[in-house]
Amino acid sequence: MVLAALLSACTGQPSVSTHSSSAAVHTPAPVTTFGTQPTKAVGPVKAAALQKALDRSRIGYDDALATVITTDGVWSGASGVDGPRQRKALPDDVVSIASITKTFTAALIFKLAEEKKIDLDAPLARYLQGAAANASNGATVRQALAMRSGIPDTPDSTLTAVLAVPGKVWTMQDIVARMPEPTGKPGVTSAYSNPTYKLLALAAAHAGGATWVDLVRTELVAPASAPGTLVVQSAGTRTPGRWAVPTTAGPWGIGGTLPYVADTSFSYGATDMAADTRSLATWVWALFAGRIVSSASVAAMTVDHGTEIGSGLDPLSGSLPERSLGHEGSKDGYHTLFVAVPSRHAVVVVAVNDADAPVDVIAGDLLSALG
Repeated sequence: MVLAALLSACTGQPSVSTHSSSAAVHTPAPVTTFGTQPTKAVGPVKAAALQKALDRSRIGYDDALATVITTDGVWSGASGVDGPRQRKALPDDVVSIASITKTFTAALIFKLAEEKKIDLDAPLARYLQGAAANASNGATVRQALAMRSGIPDTPDSTLTAVLAVPGKVWTMQDIVARMPEPTGKPGVTSAYSNPTYKLLALAAAHAGGATWVDLVRTELVAPASAPGTLVVQSAGTRTPGRWAVPTTAGPWGIGGTLPYVADTSFSYGATDMAADTRSLATWVWALFAGRIVSSASVAAMTVDHGTEIGSGLDPLSGSLPERSLGHEGSKDGYHTLFVAVPSRHAVVVVAVNDADAPVDVIAGDLLSALG
C-alpha cells in the first residue's frame, strides 16, 4: 500500500486549518423538526430519475450507493461494480461511514447531558481517568464537541505506524498513549481532531456506565428502528451484512471490520462505524425528528463558532441546497456523506468506494432529481 493511502486512512476527514474564534457560547438557531418517517417507496418515475442521476454522477468511480428519504417516500439504489471480483453493487451493501461516527458520538453526549449524566460545561477530564484525563488539555465537553479542545489531529507518523499492521487490535491504553500533545488553548482555536472525539466517546462510556459499542446500540440505534446494518465496529463486533470493498487490492476486511481491524480499533469513537445507506438515512431522519435527542440538542449540534466545524452536525454548501446540514467521512477506500435538508424534509446518504469521490456532487444530483 502506498504511503498516500496509508495516511488517508483513520483520518475520517481532510484536515481543517486552525481558526481563531471567541470563547463565547453561540446560541443555536432552531432546526426544523421532521415528521413521521415515510416507509413507502417513491413512485416509479421518481425512482427512475434517481437511479439515472446516480448512474450519471458516479461515472469515473467503480460504484456508488445511495438512499434518499423525503415526504414522498424512500429510495435506495446502487450503481457500478464492487470488489476485486467485479460483482454488481447492491443497495444494501455495507460500507465504513468513517467520520460520520462523530455525529453519533455527539448525539450520545447530548443525550447523556439531557439525562444529567454529563455537564456540557464541565471539564472533559471529569469523565475520564488517568492519562486520558491528562490528554484532554483542560477542555470542556462543549469545547471538545465543537473541535475547540486545542488538541490537534492524529499526526501522519502515528497513522503510518497504526496501518503498517492491518490485523493489529489497538487497545484503549494504546490509543491514549498515542494522543498528540495539545497545540493551543481550549476555547481559543478550532482544528479538526479525531483524538478529541475518541476522548468524548471514552467519556460517554464512563458517564453512561456501559461500553461505547453498547451505548450506541441501545441509546442511539434502537430508538431509530434502523433496518439492516448500523454498528460500531470492533475486534469483538464483526461487521454484518454484505461488504462493499474497493476493487483495488488491499487488506480489506481483515479482523472482520471495514476497512480492517487496525484502522477500526484505533478509530474508537471517531471513525469506527459501518452501515448500509438506508440504515444510516433512517437514523438521520430519526435524529431530525427528535427521536434520538431533543430538537434543542439537535440545534446545539449545529453550533460551529464560524469555523464550519459543527458540534456533530456541519453546515454544508457547494452543490447542496442552502442550510443543508450533515457530515462526511473519508478513509482508506471509502467516502460517505449524509445530508439533511430541513427546509425540504429530505435526507440523502451517498457512499462510494473511493476516498476521493465527490460525494457532495452526487448528493446534489440526487436532490436535483427529486425536482
